[in-house]
Amino acid sequence: MGHSLGGQISGFVGKNLQYPEKLRLIIGLDPAGPAFSDVSDQSRLNPNDAKLVISVHTNGGANVANGLGILKPSGHYSFFPNGGENQHGCEPVRGVTNILLHGISVGLADTFACSHRRAYLLMAYNESKYDDFQSLAYRCNNYSDFSTGKCGECNESDDCKRWGDWYDYWQEQKPPKNWTEPLVYYIETRDELPYSYFHHQIIIKTSDGFKPINAVLTLDMFGSLRSDYSPQAKIEATFEPNKIYTQLFLMTKSIGSVRSIDMKISAIDDVTKIKSVAKKSETPYIIVDYVQVNYMNGHQKRYV
Repeated sequence: MGHSLGGQISGFVGKNLQYPEKLRLIIGLDPAGPAFSDVSDQSRLNPNDAKLVISVHTNGGANVANGLGILKPSGHYSFFPNGGENQHGCEPVRGVTNILLHGISVGLADTFACSHRRAYLLMAYNESKYDDFQSLAYRCNNYSDFSTGKCGECNESDDCKRWGDWYDYWQEQKPPKNWTEPLVYYIETRDELPYSYFHHQIIIKTSDGFKPINAVLTLDMFGSLRSDYSPQAKIEATFEPNKIYTQLFLMTKSIGSVRSIDMKISAIDDVTKIKSVAKKSETPYIIVDYVQVNYMNGHQKRYV
């Protein structure tokens, strides 16, 4: 295991220890990007360096001004929390607070390298201390699709992978039998401990019988675990008949299995944003075929 330049060094160690057999596992934590982004696989960490190579990317960039890590997937399995470029809680505006709390030298270092350092903090984080659940990261075409809820089902073994348990679970894993290229996974994490979110994919399928409307659809969800907590999701879109709308909804508390959902729609006015409806004939509406909420650690249920 190695962080930053150490991640790249781990790869060089693996390249030189191929016989009589390869290293069992290498985990690269935000492997260094500067001087490694435009080189061949033999000059950086890559999946051939061990029987199993995992990379975690938290501060990837094309150059040092954009990030200290490498954006290119470097393992059999490559994880990109929060998109892999900038981490929550590492916004530049927080630099002032860092300087006031820790002094100029430490404060500037914390601010500049905050996203880069998050990789080893996520590695050290043990979510079992905070709750009884297992986070999963999901494959998706890109981070934009993931963050808008387009990838939230795990029908095949490689659709999602365990996030965490690096010292136990991953020690026993192997690459897929027909592996040909790095498999990229996304997950959202919080800006401070505990880092885990409860991820939910919301899928809404509209039906016939209504006119397109620019609106906000509000969903109040009620679960099996908490009677005092009903999280509210809002989807802003131009709703049209026979279309599918998705959202990635994040919770800091678990509500268990979603038992029921209350929905309300409000039309959006270009000037006032939310239009106040005075007459019944002007009441905005859409017709919904179904709403599906996928708890992205396991179960799912469809409401019609």
